[in-house]
Amino acid sequence: MTHQKDRTNRRGPGRAVLATVALCAAVCGCSTVERARKAQAESGAELPRGERTATPQEAGVAAGEVLELARAVEVALEFHPAMAQAEQSLAQAEIAVRQAGASARPSASASAGANRSESRRMEPGAKWRNSESLNTSISMSWMIYDFGAVKSGVARAVANYRASAENHRNTGLQRVSQVRQAYFTVAQQEALRGVREEALRQSRLLLEQAELKLEIGTGRRYDVTRARVEHSAAEYDLALAGNAVATARVALNAQMGFAEGVAFTLDPSVTLPDPPGDLDELLAVARTNQPALRVAAASVEAASAAVDQAVAALYPNLSLSGSLSYSVWPKPQSASFGIGGSFAQNLFSGWRRTDDVDAAVAQLRSARAQQSLQEQQAAADIATMLANLRSAREARAISARQLQQAVENLELATEQFNVGVSSILDRTSALVSHTSASANEVNARYALEIAKARMFALLGME
Repeated sequence: MTHQKDRTNRRGPGRAVLATVALCAAVCGCSTVERARKAQAESGAELPRGERTATPQEAGVAAGEVLELARAVEVALEFHPAMAQAEQSLAQAEIAVRQAGASARPSASASAGANRSESRRMEPGAKWRNSESLNTSISMSWMIYDFGAVKSGVARAVANYRASAENHRNTGLQRVSQVRQAYFTVAQQEALRGVREEALRQSRLLLEQAELKLEIGTGRRYDVTRARVEHSAAEYDLALAGNAVATARVALNAQMGFAEGVAFTLDPSVTLPDPPGDLDELLAVARTNQPALRVAAASVEAASAAVDQAVAALYPNLSLSGSLSYSVWPKPQSASFGIGGSFAQNLFSGWRRTDDVDAAVAQLRSARAQQSLQEQQAAADIATMLANLRSAREARAISARQLQQAVENLELATEQFNVGVSSILDRTSALVSHTSASANEVNARYALEIAKARMFALLGME
């Protein structure tokens, strides 16, 4: 049903209405364009954190200062590019929610046009005639009812937003875990370098003792040669240990978002708390907190909303529309307006709409299967990591006992070599055992902390 009137020789409201609408659109558009152009123009230090590579000085990490583990995590969450990417993905999901509901809100458009044309009849003596026109118009439409299509689309977008929010949280959890592991790896490699430094000191002492014995006539040249071989091997091992420290520091800097290094020191005594409970308790925590499981649940909700949306598309749409136009030229000026409604129903589209419903149902079933798979994978990962934790605790206890025994054996072998009771082979064997036991104790100590960091990430906990 449409109602329309024409008015001539009157100054209608079209020009004022169109000018007002155009002004509002220009103001809103200018603000959006200004933000877009500002983002394009940003460079160097103007770029937000995460969109550029930060320096340690900017993050407050200075050479010679102790970098606490908690501070390293804070720096990574603030400066690492992965966090900036996750934040923008979340922002896009939020925009998608607003866009999903746009069809349920009124929409308006405006236009203005000018035209000039010339024409003549195709007969002898006919003259050219010209015509000119200038007109403006504005139109509005509003979808009243669509059997829940827009509502389902909004529900789907909201579920996808929750999934993006969990992915954002997961990015932060993974960043925490990666920084912790890198931090403990640096501490581990520095402790191993200390083991190699001690081994070099012991081998140098052994070489000096062998040379002194040879000089006073109580030793053998073989002992000196053997001691020199052990000393060279200790120097080589120390060089490798130094390289391992440098490599681990590069990895830690990268996990924090730095491209350059800084000579900070670490706190080697820092430890993580033990994860809570047995396997059943850990699984319960994971079901509540693990982002991957929450993403899978949100994906099922989104797939279910997609089914509702596809079904709603089978039904008609009811909408209202209105228009206002104003002709400035030629005179006499005229204005017209109209309102109407529509009831649209697609009768046949080659089974495309019914196929869309079947495809949405298939996607829903796939999302449910993926959720089940994710639950099984989470249970397997947590059970495996729990076994690794138990093994790491046992290994640390055993390595501590072995180190104590190696220390006692080295002291005894050193005393016996000094008084000539044992050979240099016994002395070097005890030194090698001591170095190996020290390295095992260091590796077991930090392997336990790294396992804790991985377990907390699996549980969705910081």
